Amino acid sequence: MESGNGQMHTFESTQSQILSYLEKVCGSMPQMSDSLGLIGIDSVAMAELTFDFEKQFSFKVTDDILDIETVEELVRYVFENQGGSRPTGN
Repeated sequence: MESGNGQMHTFESTQSQILSYLEKVCGSMPQMSDSLGLIGIDSVAMAELTFDFEKQFSFKVTDDILDIETVEELVRYVFENQGGSRPTGN
């Protein structure tokens, strides 16, 4: 999928960007199965994350993000909302 700025988005590139972001925020590389609470993403961190992701991925984050519990769900949410489609095989 191509974004408005001409960059190609793949699930893997979105995953890599989000994991890198979370590593900076949390101090260690999270696993896709980690719960956001386990890695230290509380309501304040989620608000900051929402703002940063809206800028980085060029889409409006909805209240649906409040239902996200794991890193994998977060990656899928961002990927699908930036114009991507679900990866096959998972």
